[in-house]
Amino acid sequence: MAVSDTTLLYLEHGTAGRELDALRKEVSGGGDKDEDMSLARRYQKMNEALIRTRLHVLAPLGFSADEEGLRRYVQAVERTLKRHVTSADSQEMRDLRAAEVETSRVLLRRAFGVDRARFLEPARVRSVAFKYLANIQKPASLAAAADITTEHRKRNTPAAERFTDLLGRVMFPGFRTALAEDGLDASQQAAAVAFVSVTLQSSGDPVVAQTMNTAVMLLAEKAPFLRGEL
Repeated sequence: MAVSDTTLLYLEHGTAGRELDALRKEVSGGGDKDEDMSLARRYQKMNEALIRTRLHVLAPLGFSADEEGLRRYVQAVERTLKRHVTSADSQEMRDLRAAEVETSRVLLRRAFGVDRARFLEPARVRSVAFKYLANIQKPASLAAAADITTEHRKRNTPAAERFTDLLGRVMFPGFRTALAEDGLDASQQAAAVAFVSVTLQSSGDPVVAQTMNTAVMLLAEKAPFLRGEL
């Protein structure tokens, strides 16, 4: 919990929080006419700010400030939970989920201007996830993913840029369509909250996790950079 609490402190009062505020003002001020790409860029930058903050918090604890350090920390947490947590509804798990939810609310407030985000109910998350997978399975979505891979290979762009393009041209269009199909608000702010809802529920709902993983695996067949192959 100390890592979660310190991360929240930095997001609220540190440089990361100010970066998120600047991002919200920059995007809300206009410029990017493509709603999906604007959403993708902001969402990606929001996650990058979170990762940088976590790495900064983890470094004094003996973890390297890179992807490997973050992976080792996650593994350490999983080992600790298996050893000491006997129930998915234990106080430890409730505390962890509460910290995840609060962190997500801070990120959405500062990067998207969403005050006290209300996340989707579990049943609605499953429904949206199923519809999202159906949209990703469509030939047009898979063809767009293949086109993105071809374009970026020609330019030899980094994986992060490729992923942002995939988010904006395939993943978020499919996700926002799923929201609309389920009768939900598909605006930028609402889509960001809904996407975070799915991410939060994936950690404790094997059905949602499997559904979203299947979508990623389908995309990875056309966009191998998702599994580390440039």
